[in-house]
Parts: sequence; structure tokens; C-alpha cells
Amino acid sequence: MIWLGIVIVLLLLLFVGGLILLDYCCGRRSYPDPWSEEAIHKRGFDAIKADILAGKAWVEAQPSEEVSVRSRDGLRLKGLFVPNPDSKGTLLLFHGWRSSWKVDFVIALSFYHSLGLDLLLVDQRAQNGSEGKYITYGVREREDLACWVEWAARRLGREKPLFLGGLSMGASTVLMAADFPFDANVRGIVADCGFTSPYDIIRCVASRGKNLPMGAAMAYLDLFARLLAGFRLKEVSTEETLRRTKLPVLLFHGLADTFVPPEMSRRSYAACAGERELVLVDGAAHGMSYVVNTGLVQGKIAAFVAAHLEGRPETSV
Repeated sequence: MIWLGIVIVLLLLLFVGGLILLDYCCGRRSYPDPWSEEAIHKRGFDAIKADILAGKAWVEAQPSEEVSVRSRDGLRLKGLFVPNPDSKGTLLLFHGWRSSWKVDFVIALSFYHSLGLDLLLVDQRAQNGSEGKYITYGVREREDLACWVEWAARRLGREKPLFLGGLSMGASTVLMAADFPFDANVRGIVADCGFTSPYDIIRCVASRGKNLPMGAAMAYLDLFARLLAGFRLKEVSTEETLRRTKLPVLLFHGLADTFVPPEMSRRSYAACAGERELVLVDGAAHGMSYVVNTGLVQGKIAAFVAAHLEGRPETSV
């Protein structure tokens, strides 16, 4: 009986440990006031505070509409639609892990709008206004993306050009959806500092500077992710989907990124089956390419959008 009790206690400890690990890596998070001075300071953005607040003022001055879709597994996902009176197309943007479009894109939104694009700014599942218990690092989020693409088609018309954009986990989300059979109005992908797979980024971050038995730890996390969060850490990778895509892809990555290694964007670029470009930005930390070299990034995005508003190459795969 003593041994049975010990086994039960150990199993309970393993189960509780798995729950804690899963919540730490994948648990729901919200960012209630990302434009407050405290939040700006906490993220180390004091140097660009004026730009953030200017972006906030621009967003608040635009006519906009809160919108939502229902995910394939029944979650209510929220977003903000900012129409453009001179609209030539739409840009659908996905933010990063435990972040918000208010953090990741606020400085750039007026520029995107100036290209003649409507903006569809969404909260990824299990973050901010969208429902969900677990973040799945792009695996289930890529299916959510398909729901937003369908929303745009119904609302704006199936012929209206649509670009997919993302930063960090948002970049991985759009790249993991690259092989979906989208209508021809989906013209291309712009992805900044995305990782290749959930397994790759979690292992990379967890093992950095530590001497841990990562194989066992990753198997342990993968078990709980499958049982409770409904996804596998190796279920999807950007390299797999990009080998099958026909969409043009524009990739950015800061060479000073110590969170998501630039090598992951290099691997995604190498996997692309069709038109592709990789822009590596000197001195840019994670998600900071636009800030560090605004002119370069704006020029590349403007040229990409202009080149593909009229259609996309039908590269055979």
C-alpha cells in the first residue's frame, strides 16, 4: 500500500507539473492596456514612446468597426476593421505570442493604410479579446486565419486583393497557412521574425544558456499539449507549408534578434517553392526591423504590395 501511495503521489506530481508547464508555455494571456506609460516602459519601448502614442492617436482617429468570427472549434475571435476610403486591397495582420496588434503594429499602421489598404487587425486565440484557453504557436491559429480570410471574402468581395501579414508568432501563423488553397485574391505573405515550428522555438528558448534534458522535457510538454491543448509541437512547420505554397513571400528578420534566431527565417526562405525575398536588418532586435530601418522595410513592403495587387504568379509545386 505504501508503494501504491508513492506511485499515486508521483503521478499527481507529474500531472500537476505538466499543467504548470503547459500553462507557462501555452496558457491564455491578455494585454489589457498596452498603450499605457507603464506598459511601454515595461517592454523597454521608452525610446519609441512618441511613435507608439502617435500610432495610437492615428488608430483612434480612424473610422473603425469591431468584428468577430467563429473558429472551426467554436471560439469567438475578435478583431478591428479599419477601412480605407481609397481601398485597393486589404491587409490581414496577426500579432505575436502573448502580445497584441496594439503592440506589434501600431507604429506601422498609418504606413500600411497609406498604401491603399484596409486593415484587419485580429486578436489571436487565447489572447486579449479572443476566446480560447491555450495558445498553439500557429498550429490552430492558421485555421483561424482561414476563418478571417473567409470573413474578408464575404464582407469585401472574393475578388478584392488580400495580403497576409504577421510578426513573431503571427509571422509563423501566416507562413504555416501558406499551403492552404486560398482563392486567387490572396496575393502574398509578409512575415517578420517568425519561427519554424512550436517545437523549434520552445526548445530553442528553453535550452538557451541552460544544461537541461531537453528531449525528455519536450516530450513531456508535447504529451500535455496533445491531451489538453489539442495540438502537437511538431504538427506543422513553416518549412513544410512553404514547400507547397504558390504565394509570394516577403520575409524580414533582425540580425540582432536573440529570441527567434535569424536562422529560422533563413530556413523558411530556403523552403519557399515560389517567389521569395528575405530581408535581414542589421542591428534589429526581435520584432524591431521596422523601427531600426524604417525606410528599408517600408520600401520593400510598398514594392511587394504594388507588384502583387494585380495578381499572383501561379508557380507550380
